[in-house]
Amino acid sequence: MLGPVSLTLYASATDTDVLLFSSLWEVDPEGNEKLLTRGWLKGSHRELNLELTKPWQPIHNHKREDKLIPGEIYEFNIEIIATGNLFKAGYKLKLKISCTDDSPKHSMEGIGVGHIRSQRANRITVYHNDQYPSNLLLPITKGNTLGMFRFGAIPYL
Repeated sequence: MLGPVSLTLYASATDTDVLLFSSLWEVDPEGNEKLLTRGWLKGSHRELNLELTKPWQPIHNHKREDKLIPGEIYEFNIEIIATGNLFKAGYKLKLKISCTDDSPKHSMEGIGVGHIRSQRANRITVYHNDQYPSNLLLPITKGNTLGMFRFGAIPYL
Protein backbone atom coordinates (compact mmCIF):
# COMPACT_ATOMS: atom_id res chain seq x y z
CA MET A 1 0.00 0.00 0.00
CA LEU A 2 1.56 3.27 -1.11
CA GLY A 3 0.00 6.68 -1.76
CA PRO A 4 -3.08 8.78 -0.93
CA VAL A 5 -6.07 7.41 0.97
CA SER A 6 -9.62 8.74 1.12
CA LEU A 7 -12.69 7.82 3.13
CA THR A 8 -16.28 8.49 2.08
CA LEU A 9 -18.79 8.30 4.92
CA TYR A 10 -22.53 8.66 4.69
CA ALA A 11 -23.63 9.78 8.12
CA SER A 12 -26.23 11.66 10.12
CA ALA A 13 -25.85 13.51 13.41
CA THR A 14 -28.10 14.80 16.17
CA ASP A 15 -26.28 18.17 16.20
CA THR A 16 -25.70 20.85 13.56
CA ASP A 17 -22.04 19.90 13.12
CA VAL A 18 -19.80 16.89 13.52
CA LEU A 19 -16.07 16.30 13.93
CA LEU A 20 -14.88 13.21 12.06
CA PHE A 21 -11.47 11.67 12.70
CA SER A 22 -10.24 8.62 10.83
CA SER A 23 -7.07 6.65 11.37
CA LEU A 24 -5.53 3.61 9.70
CA TRP A 25 -3.64 1.09 11.79
CA GLU A 26 -1.54 -1.97 11.06
CA VAL A 27 -2.42 -4.80 13.45
CA ASP A 28 0.07 -7.64 13.86
CA PRO A 29 -0.96 -11.25 14.61
CA GLU A 30 -0.55 -10.62 18.37
CA GLY A 31 -2.94 -7.64 18.25
CA ASN A 32 -0.30 -4.90 18.55
CA GLU A 33 -1.29 -1.78 16.62
CA LYS A 34 0.86 0.71 14.71
CA LEU A 35 -0.59 4.01 13.47
CA LEU A 36 -0.11 4.41 9.72
CA THR A 37 -1.95 7.65 8.96
CA ARG A 38 -4.95 9.80 9.83
CA GLY A 39 -7.39 12.30 8.41
CA TRP A 40 -10.10 14.58 9.74
CA LEU A 41 -13.01 16.76 8.65
CA LYS A 42 -15.42 19.17 10.30
CA GLY A 43 -18.83 18.30 8.87
CA SER A 44 -19.83 21.91 8.22
CA HIS A 45 -16.77 22.19 5.92
CA ARG A 46 -17.70 19.19 3.75
CA GLU A 47 -18.14 21.23 0.53
CA LEU A 48 -15.67 19.96 -2.08
CA ASN A 49 -13.62 22.01 -4.52
CA LEU A 50 -14.73 20.08 -7.61
CA GLU A 51 -11.94 21.51 -9.79
CA LEU A 52 -9.19 20.13 -7.52
CA THR A 53 -10.81 17.02 -6.05
CA LYS A 54 -9.72 13.60 -7.33
CA PRO A 55 -11.37 10.25 -6.39
CA TRP A 56 -8.36 9.52 -4.17
CA GLN A 57 -7.94 13.06 -2.80
CA PRO A 58 -10.93 15.15 -1.74
CA ILE A 59 -10.11 18.87 -1.51
CA HIS A 60 -12.47 21.06 0.52
CA ASN A 61 -13.21 24.74 -0.08
CA HIS A 62 -13.26 25.81 3.61
CA LYS A 63 -14.87 29.08 2.48
CA ARG A 64 -18.06 28.85 4.53
CA GLU A 65 -19.77 26.77 7.15
CA ASP A 66 -22.69 24.68 5.92
CA LYS A 67 -24.38 23.46 9.10
CA LEU A 68 -26.06 20.06 9.20
CA ILE A 69 -29.76 19.46 9.65
CA PRO A 70 -30.01 16.98 12.55
CA GLY A 71 -31.10 13.54 11.36
CA GLU A 72 -30.38 14.13 7.65
CA ILE A 73 -27.83 11.90 5.92
CA TYR A 74 -24.81 13.63 4.36
CA GLU A 75 -21.82 12.50 2.33
CA PHE A 76 -18.49 13.30 4.00
CA ASN A 77 -15.31 12.90 1.94
CA ILE A 78 -12.27 12.72 4.20
CA GLU A 79 -8.72 13.11 2.91
CA ILE A 80 -6.36 10.82 4.79
CA ILE A 81 -2.66 11.68 4.67
CA ALA A 82 -0.76 9.60 2.09
CA THR A 83 1.04 6.61 3.56
CA GLY A 84 3.08 3.58 2.65
CA ASN A 85 3.20 0.17 4.31
CA LEU A 86 4.11 -3.39 3.39
CA PHE A 87 1.74 -5.76 5.15
CA LYS A 88 3.29 -9.06 6.14
CA ALA A 89 1.30 -12.30 6.06
CA GLY A 90 -1.13 -12.41 8.99
CA TYR A 91 -1.19 -8.63 9.49
CA LYS A 92 -4.45 -6.70 9.23
CA LEU A 93 -5.54 -3.18 8.40
CA LYS A 94 -7.80 -1.44 10.93
CA LEU A 95 -9.88 1.67 10.20
CA LYS A 96 -10.93 3.68 13.24
CA ILE A 97 -13.59 6.39 12.96
CA SER A 98 -14.16 8.66 15.94
CA CYS A 99 -15.19 12.18 16.93
CA THR A 100 -11.94 13.11 18.65
CA ASP A 101 -8.21 12.56 18.27
CA ASP A 102 -6.64 9.63 20.06
CA SER A 103 -4.15 10.45 22.77
CA PRO A 104 -0.69 9.83 21.26
CA LYS A 105 1.20 6.81 22.59
CA HIS A 106 4.55 8.19 21.38
CA SER A 107 5.86 11.39 19.76
CA MET A 108 5.23 10.41 16.11
CA GLU A 109 1.55 9.84 16.86
CA GLY A 110 1.37 13.43 18.14
CA ILE A 111 1.75 14.87 14.64
CA GLY A 112 -1.52 16.38 13.44
CA VAL A 113 -3.41 16.00 16.72
CA GLY A 114 -4.82 18.58 19.09
CA HIS A 115 -7.95 19.47 17.17
CA ILE A 116 -10.72 21.20 19.05
CA ARG A 117 -13.23 18.86 20.64
CA SER A 118 -16.96 19.39 20.48
CA GLN A 119 -18.45 20.61 23.74
CA ARG A 120 -21.90 19.14 23.06
CA ALA A 121 -23.18 15.59 23.02
CA ASN A 122 -23.77 14.30 19.50
CA ARG A 123 -24.87 10.90 18.19
CA ILE A 124 -23.41 10.08 14.79
CA THR A 125 -24.81 7.24 12.68
CA VAL A 126 -22.70 5.90 9.80
CA TYR A 127 -24.56 4.22 6.93
CA HIS A 128 -23.28 1.52 4.58
CA ASN A 129 -25.68 -0.02 2.08
CA ASP A 130 -26.56 0.20 -1.62
CA GLN A 131 -28.03 3.68 -1.22
CA TYR A 132 -25.26 5.00 1.07
CA PRO A 133 -22.03 3.21 0.04
CA SER A 134 -19.54 4.39 2.67
CA ASN A 135 -16.09 3.25 1.53
CA LEU A 136 -12.34 3.45 2.04
CA LEU A 137 -10.19 4.04 -1.05
CA LEU A 138 -6.72 2.49 -0.65
CA PRO A 139 -3.60 2.74 -2.85
CA ILE A 140 -2.81 -0.95 -3.36
CA THR A 141 0.34 -1.73 -5.33
CA LYS A 142 0.90 -4.79 -7.48
CA GLY A 143 4.52 -5.11 -8.55
CA ASN A 144 5.36 -1.77 -10.14
CA THR A 145 1.72 -0.91 -10.88
CA LEU A 146 -0.13 1.46 -8.58
CA GLY A 147 -3.88 0.93 -8.49
CA MET A 148 -6.67 2.09 -6.22
CA PHE A 149 -8.91 -0.29 -4.33
CA ARG A 150 -12.18 0.80 -2.75
CA PHE A 151 -13.64 -1.50 -0.10
CA GLY A 152 -17.17 -2.31 -1.16
CA ALA A 153 -16.79 -0.97 -4.71
CA ILE A 154 -15.14 -1.64 -8.06
CA PRO A 155 -11.34 -1.10 -7.95
CA TYR A 156 -9.60 1.66 -9.91
CA LEU A 157 -7.06 -0.52 -11.74
